[in-house]
Amino acid sequence: MEYWRSIVELWRKQIKRARVHKYRHFGKTADRLWGFLGKNYRQLYVDTSDAELRFSTDGDGDDLYYKPRLNKTREFLSLVLPWACAKVPTRTVTAAAPPVPPRLLSLLALAPQVLKAGMEQEALAWFLQWWLSYTPKEYGAKRQQRLIAQEGLVKGRGIGWHEMVDGPTGSIPATFFGSVDHLLIDPDNNQWRDLGYVIRENHWEAWKLAEYWGVPVEEVRSARKAAVDQMKGEQEGAFGVSDPQLSAESDVCIWYEIWSRVGLGQQFFQAGDDLKGRAEALKSLGRHAYLAILPGLDYPLNVPRSIWETVTAEELTARLAWPIAFFEDVNNPFPCTPMDVYPNTDNAWATSPLEGPLPLQIFLDHLYAFLMCRIRTTSRQIIVTSKLLDEALFRAIVSGPDLQTVPVDDDSAREVDKLFKVIEFPPVNTDSWRILSAVERAYESASGMVPLMFGQQGQTQIRSAEEAGIRQSYASSRPNDYADAVEDFNAACAAKEGQMTRLYVGPQTVAPLFREPVVDDPGKYGPLTMWWAAYVNTDDEREAACDMDYSVEAGSGRRKNRQKQMSDLQTLAQYVLPILAPFAQMGVTQPFNAFMDMAAETLELPLDRVKLPEVNLAAMQAARQGPQETQQGGR
Repeated sequence: MEYWRSIVELWRKQIKRARVHKYRHFGKTADRLWGFLGKNYRQLYVDTSDAELRFSTDGDGDDLYYKPRLNKTREFLSLVLPWACAKVPTRTVTAAAPPVPPRLLSLLALAPQVLKAGMEQEALAWFLQWWLSYTPKEYGAKRQQRLIAQEGLVKGRGIGWHEMVDGPTGSIPATFFGSVDHLLIDPDNNQWRDLGYVIRENHWEAWKLAEYWGVPVEEVRSARKAAVDQMKGEQEGAFGVSDPQLSAESDVCIWYEIWSRVGLGQQFFQAGDDLKGRAEALKSLGRHAYLAILPGLDYPLNVPRSIWETVTAEELTARLAWPIAFFEDVNNPFPCTPMDVYPNTDNAWATSPLEGPLPLQIFLDHLYAFLMCRIRTTSRQIIVTSKLLDEALFRAIVSGPDLQTVPVDDDSAREVDKLFKVIEFPPVNTDSWRILSAVERAYESASGMVPLMFGQQGQTQIRSAEEAGIRQSYASSRPNDYADAVEDFNAACAAKEGQMTRLYVGPQTVAPLFREPVVDDPGKYGPLTMWWAAYVNTDDEREAACDMDYSVEAGSGRRKNRQKQMSDLQTLAQYVLPILAPFAQMGVTQPFNAFMDMAAETLELPLDRVKLPEVNLAAMQAARQGPQETQQGGR
């Protein structure tokens, strides 16, 4: 079992390769953009190692007296984020197969199993939609979505990690924010779905890590010290490594989780001869492998040295299995979902919408600093006086009150213009202000922050409602694209959570929500709990990943769809209400009330008080026939 040391060393090399690839294609620009969002001026321009960003000419960073920041990145995020994350989207679930058309129901006698299968799919979709509308409130999906969207809009990619967590009645699926700074991916593939592995960097205290994996804490701390020495020697911090480990006072360890779709890596080019010689034996452990690596430790945390001599093949396979079997998902076989605004074509990373205007942001900060310093210089006035100037006149010039009278002799009065002179500096060139305004407009155009998004008029006056609509559509095209990225991300998260629900959420978890008893005997389940066990739960990973289609209801996550729904509702009301009114007068109120339910959902208003009461038509008809029969009997 000594080959585990070779496996750990092999994956350390993969981590280093993935980190270098990320820094070149994503990390350097993402870190700089995120710095504009949250760092102070000195961190951005004075303490930076990038020579082209430093203002100082002699290297000390003190050449400029005034150093302002024009935080366009924060302005962009404040403007776009509320648009893209208007609220938590409403999830919808439908069967992947199309429903049985009504015209085919007549074939029930010939093929009853067709209708039965359709009913099962419909029941499964209803259960999952009900469940996935409940869980986001329990784990705080709104906050997680905003955290993920912030990194996605600024850095270009946000990342959500899917886990099972404890809920009020049992384990529930959840999606949590994890910084993209801690994500590493296979550098040898260009698209997310083709990646061979993903890696998550974790920062845990040594005692917590030792307790979680059941290894001696002394070994963990010793490995931490060895990793710190190695990181300092290799200077890995140049490639974006976050380094709380490097502090001598810290007890935080950096460890890595690896989800591999290529086994343990014995086929890698960097694999040693001992691993290549055991290729067949390692291949038998499965294609999908999970490893926990702590730098400085020569064995995986999930395969500790203490079990090497006694572990069986079945136990080893279980230890190497993915915690959640996501690998059957064709579109995203990993336990995390990326929120990419602009995916790349030549690598599996993404591009930030602010990468294009980034040089303009840097130029604006430089120009503002230059102009502020020039204003300070040009606003000064220097007074030059002769030593022969009368003392009283000198004091009046320096500190005297306004309109002070200073008597002097005739000779001094005639020579005062020669003894006194004010030096004024030339004003700031007006071209600088025009250039500044032009660059600001260029930045706003490149980032999509057009005047209409700020509620401003624009360069020309709007002359018609049609023109206003055209301008609004152009102004919101890019924000709507960002909102599409957020909605697609939410739909993908719903699919992951639906997959986890089918695999790991049992009847005991949902029974209390159905107000039914929690029992161990399936024969004593309540009716809804029994349906859940029959239609929702499955042990087939492929069935859990592929049976259902998950989406986000249009209009629940952004404003433009809701406005369209309101406009469509007004148009529909003009045609439908005149038709429904006569039926409502006759007592048929169900169609009218259904329309009011649709209006309440669109307007997000409680309209129950304006709905018409249900009428018992049979009782009404009997009441009408009663007096008629009485009159006929009286005759």
